[in-house]
Amino acid sequence: MEPFIELLIWSVLLAFATAVLYRLLTKPAEMRRLKQDMNDLKDRANKATKSGDTKEATRLTTEMLKSNQAVFRMNMKPMMASMLLFIFVLGALAARFADMSIAAPFTIPFIGDSFNWFWWYFIVVIAGNFIFRKLLGVE
Repeated sequence: MEPFIELLIWSVLLAFATAVLYRLLTKPAEMRRLKQDMNDLKDRANKATKSGDTKEATRLTTEMLKSNQAVFRMNMKPMMASMLLFIFVLGALAARFADMSIAAPFTIPFIGDSFNWFWWYFIVVIAGNFIFRKLLGVE
């Protein structure tokens, strides 16, 4: 198998595993609710600021920060789990594909006309994460 196809498969699998980790370790409905609450609080705080009610704007901003902290805490567990996964997998990929170079169809700024295994992995993982997170309903 061609090395860049093998790396493509590993990258897609890693993107899928990360999306599944986030789906299993967070509560998507709760996350959506918190984000909606934060948007509502932001709108209300902006209206209060425009009307000159600084006390209400401050109170709403404090509530918004509490919601933001809750979202951050919810994201912490899957982020740590995926970091551990990435550390081990990236080490193995670096050892396996250290000498791989892929010719780009055009010159990429700051990278050139070819790129190493990491940039190929990075492009595939970013695209894969976006697709899998949308498919699994991960916020």
